[in-house]
Amino acid sequence: MSSSPAGLVVCAISLAAIGLHVSTTRLRSLLDLWLAVALLGMLVDVMLTLWAGARYSVGWYAARVASMVSSSAVLGMLIYETSVLYRTLTETHHKLVETAARDGLTGVFNRAYFDERYPRELELAASGGYPLCVLMVDVDHFKAYNDSFGHMAGDSCLKSIAGTLSSRLQRRTDFVARYGGEEFVIVLVGCDAGKASGIAQELRAGIESLGLPAAPGVQGVVTASIGHACALPGASHSASELLAAADAALYRAKALGRNHVASSPLPGRKDVAFHGRATQSSR
Repeated sequence: MSSSPAGLVVCAISLAAIGLHVSTTRLRSLLDLWLAVALLGMLVDVMLTLWAGARYSVGWYAARVASMVSSSAVLGMLIYETSVLYRTLTETHHKLVETAARDGLTGVFNRAYFDERYPRELELAASGGYPLCVLMVDVDHFKAYNDSFGHMAGDSCLKSIAGTLSSRLQRRTDFVARYGGEEFVIVLVGCDAGKASGIAQELRAGIESLGLPAAPGVQGVVTASIGHACALPGASHSASELLAAADAALYRAKALGRNHVASSPLPGRKDVAFHGRATQSSR
């Protein structure tokens, strides 16, 4: 074969394959570069095999090494590209899951995410022996705000409030979700009633400090009322009971003049000393 025109033809074909690959792809990606290395290894393998002269000579062994390089290049390229595709797919999946769990307007978690995670967190708290508190937040006079300034201004108001709620939750275990309309719900994991009341006051003050002008006929700035209820370690209350208690506390806060924080005992509880009267905000 070394003295036959067939050898030249084989080398020419291998060289033409390299040239065609480089001219077509311009080696723009790592995959193109790996394929070029594999084609080059094939050319070297062919040339050394044809002109080695005899089997088991130095040239013959060099040809086998070139063949291994070519095969390893192809295998390495396939492994690398497969891992890249798998990593990209995983990241895309996480982004889709995150997007599906977020409220399209405010960016906080949506109602579906809350309905799925909240009962699970309450069950874990009960089995783990640590408290869990739920805060219901409602923007005061929001319908009047929407009617006066328009829905675009209302959307901007909700975004600002959602951002304030999210930024003031310091612990990674806590989360805020849009419950519906102008209502938000916050779950505080491993937080007792005293701390929950303090956090609620900080959130209420944070919303007030935004300084958003209230609707005509409403004095001051945009505010929010917050109701909270807590399940202590060892208590056996359902997710709906705890949420209903927080909702009842929210109505108490509104009945006391809005821009208040109020707490509510759970049904059937005796140890409710921490549930004091609603705390009125300073104006």
